Amino acid sequence: KEHAEIKAKLSKALIAHAYNVVDIGFLPEGERLQSSKGNSPYDVAHADALLARGAFMYADEASNFTHTFKTALVTLTRFLEKSGMPTLRYWAVLGLQMRGKPAVDASHDALVATLKDPSTCVRIAAARALGEFGSEADMQAALQLLLAHADWSKNDVFTAMAALDALNALGQKAAPIAAQLKALPAKGPAPDARLKEYIPRMLEELRERFP
Repeated sequence: KEHAEIKAKLSKALIAHAYNVVDIGFLPEGERLQSSKGNSPYDVAHADALLARGAFMYADEASNFTHTFKTALVTLTRFLEKSGMPTLRYWAVLGLQMRGKPAVDASHDALVATLKDPSTCVRIAAARALGEFGSEADMQAALQLLLAHADWSKNDVFTAMAALDALNALGQKAAPIAAQLKALPAKGPAPDARLKEYIPRMLEELRERFP
């Protein structure tokens, strides 16, 4: 408690700095690289700095726990259902997940609908939230979606990585699809050779968990 004032000051300074430099770290990695289309993500974000800063501030808002639960729930659900920006919908899902089962239960129908979102990163985030805090039926739907997105032969490397990361986070809840996980391909296309290293390691970790 004796450091609370200093912590608040530093937190405010960090947010201001990220806003001023148009920090793009809040964007899902796959989304920011795919949307760049050959340019650097930095250049793309700075070409539309106002939009990027707005998205950054919402990302910060989604993880802000100074609001009441009810206020946060209304705001996050509204953006999940109404926002035309995938990044805002993504952070809306994360904001609900951060608040645990009460928030996921309260926004259940919106999250289920989000399993069909046009953005893969939003779909995967929603599947993880429902898999972690939803019903048994939600878990089954989440596992099947994540399994389909984790197939590197049918998805880009970023989608497969995000899906495998979500499955890893679900831990033993992913046991029902252990056999299918073991059959997933460990090779696929990637825009850079270094990206080909991650999926085999992630699959190996999951296979060790479910021998």
